[in-house]
Amino acid sequence: MMKKVGFVYGFGGSPESTFCRLLREHLPVGEFEVLCPVYPQDDCHATKVFLEEFVRDNGIDLVVGTSLGGFVTLCLDVCVPKVVINPCMMPTVELPLLKPRPDHPDDKVASAEMLATYAAYEEKVNRPQGATRVTGLFASQDEYLGDRYFQSFKEAYGDARPIPGGHHGNKAAMPKLCEAIREALTKD
Repeated sequence: MMKKVGFVYGFGGSPESTFCRLLREHLPVGEFEVLCPVYPQDDCHATKVFLEEFVRDNGIDLVVGTSLGGFVTLCLDVCVPKVVINPCMMPTVELPLLKPRPDHPDDKVASAEMLATYAAYEEKVNRPQGATRVTGLFASQDEYLGDRYFQSFKEAYGDARPIPGGHHGNKAAMPKLCEAIREALTKD
């Protein structure tokens, strides 16, 4: 039976993000379908509600989130396993550090109003209550987040693993990501 993977891209991203594209290329066709909705990012609660409905309405078997999408994935109250890649565990700290790049005129900047909506969920994400089925993958050369969230994620969720590469997707990380997805779908 085909498994449906919901993908949640990071801040300012899109369904064409590198990790999403690579995931579609590396998961076997006919065995997996990767669905990636365009979702609102300016309000964490609205994003959470939208994605929870998306997971339920589309029969998603597992959610993969990257960077800010990893944070949102950790917020979701859905009964499916989750794999997060380079999760931005503290958006109120990290997003203000992002500056628009000269060669990317469409880069977004986080407003104070947006950050306030994410602040409301930082406690939930960083101090989860109850059983979770979450795997965290952390790039060994993450140019944005470094390794500062690896240990705290491991303490909070238990399963934190290194992957090769930087913050954005790369082919070298795909075997570990695909392995984490398969494992998450077979755990009880």
